[in-house]
Amino acid sequence: WDGSRAAAVAPTALPDITLLRHEDFRNAAQEELLAPLNPADLPPFDAAYAPGIAEMAFVGEQLYGVPGTVELLHLAAPGDVSLPSSWRFDAVIESGLPLLFPAAPPSGIADVFLLQYLTAGGADVSDEALVLDETALRATLRFYERAVNAELIPIDVLEYDIPDRYAGILGEGMAMVVNSHMVLQALRRGETLTYGYVPTLTGDPVTLADGWLWVITTSDPERQRAALRFLTWMLATERQAAYHRATDRLPAASAAQRQVDAEYAAFITPLLDEMILPGEAYREGALARALQNAYAGVISGQSSANDALEAATDDI
Repeated sequence: WDGSRAAAVAPTALPDITLLRHEDFRNAAQEELLAPLNPADLPPFDAAYAPGIAEMAFVGEQLYGVPGTVELLHLAAPGDVSLPSSWRFDAVIESGLPLLFPAAPPSGIADVFLLQYLTAGGADVSDEALVLDETALRATLRFYERAVNAELIPIDVLEYDIPDRYAGILGEGMAMVVNSHMVLQALRRGETLTYGYVPTLTGDPVTLADGWLWVITTSDPERQRAALRFLTWMLATERQAAYHRATDRLPAASAAQRQVDAEYAAFITPLLDEMILPGEAYREGALARALQNAYAGVISGQSSANDALEAATDDI
C-alpha cells in the first residue's frame, strides 16, 4: 500500500472503497488517507465482532474501517492424530508429538517464536514494542532445545517462513502450525481435521492474528454515502459467508464464521479473545534479529539454549 504517493500523484486513481491489510490500514489512517467513519452509519460492532476484531478498526478513539477478513495461527492435524491434553511446553514435549511450523522469519523474527516469546513475558503487548526478557527467552529456547533433543522438530522448519509453504502436506499425519486459510482450503477438500493451540509456557489459547478491513478513501460526501451503501450491502451475513467460502478465508463477523464452518468457528472463539496483532515494531531492529539468531541456533542444534541466550544478550 503506497496510498500517500498515489494520493499525491493521482488522487482520482484511489478507489472510493477498498480492503486494506491491518498494518497498511494503520499506516493509511495515520497518513490521513482514510475517511473517518461514524459507528451510527454501520451495523453495531458489539453484536457483529469479537472484541479483539472490533478493536482492529480503530486508530486511537476514531473508527476508520470495518473488519472484513481475519487470519489466525494455530495447530491442526488429521482427525486421527492424538493431540496433547494441554498445550503447555512441558505437556507437548511429554506427548512426543512431532511438530511442523515456519521457523524462518518473513522479516526480523519468526511469527511462532514471536508469539511464544511474547506470551512467556517478552513484552507488554500494549506497549507495541519488543523488549528483552531473559526469563521469557530462556523458557522459550529451552522448549526448543528439549523438542530438538526429542527429535520432535524436523530441521527443515528453518526453510519455511509462512505456513502456506507446506500447505500441500496438511493432513499427512503430522501436527503443524497453520493459518485459517489453510484450514478452510482443507475443509473444502473434504479433509477431517483436529485443532490445537500453538504451544506456550502456560498452554492458554493465544494466537497471532492478521486481518483485512474495509475502508473509504473519498472525501466527497455523495461518494462516501454510495460507498457506505455498498459496504452495508456487503456486510450482510449470508453475503459475507458466501464470499469467504469462495475464497477459503475466515470472515471477521462472528455470525458469518458460523455459517462458513460451525465447528471451526467454535474452536477459534477462545483464540479471538486472546488475539495479538503485532506491528512492524516487533519484527524490526537489532533485538528481533538477535532473538531470531538464538532461536535458529537452537533448532539447528548448533547452540544450547543457555549458549544461545548468552549470545543474544551479548549481541544486544
